[in-house]
Amino acid sequence: MSHRVIELHHIVPIATIPSVLHHGILSDEQAAKNYPPSLITPGPQIPKGLKLHQYARLYFDAHNPVLFNRKTENLCVLRVSTEVFDIEGVVLTDQHASSPYARYLGPHQIGQLNFDPIFSDNWEDPNQIQHLRKKAAKCAEVLVPVCIPFCFISGAYVPDENSLASIKNHGFKRESMINLNLFFL
Repeated sequence: MSHRVIELHHIVPIATIPSVLHHGILSDEQAAKNYPPSLITPGPQIPKGLKLHQYARLYFDAHNPVLFNRKTENLCVLRVSTEVFDIEGVVLTDQHASSPYARYLGPHQIGQLNFDPIFSDNWEDPNQIQHLRKKAAKCAEVLVPVCIPFCFISGAYVPDENSLASIKNHGFKRESMINLNLFFL
């Protein structure tokens, strides 16, 4: 495993923390059974695996275009143990899993990932093709079938004091801390 991968991230609205406490991190398909249907389409079939939205999705680095595009929402980033790599059926991607160019790898192939673009501070580039490549790579994912049990969640990052109070009011008792840089503030 790369020395740079010390935890994984899941971006979630703070309002859904009670569900995470009870159910863990659910795939979009599982979440849709408990909540109103999402706008997410079923997605591509992962080679030798499930459909994309049958996986609970984690990022190597939540400081990415997905979080940037949702920065006006009341979100937190859950910190997830790398022990999820030991769950049967986990798949790694070298960029956003919905990209038609994504490579799908097993956890034992983590050394094939280029972590420089994944952990870069930004994805901007004057060359439009390079910009799109960097943007997709920033969203490299870890896909876990169906659900990530709560026991794998070690803590959370939040953007401010109000979010910190809110996450605690929702019953989240794991280590939580403010991380301004992560949230594009």
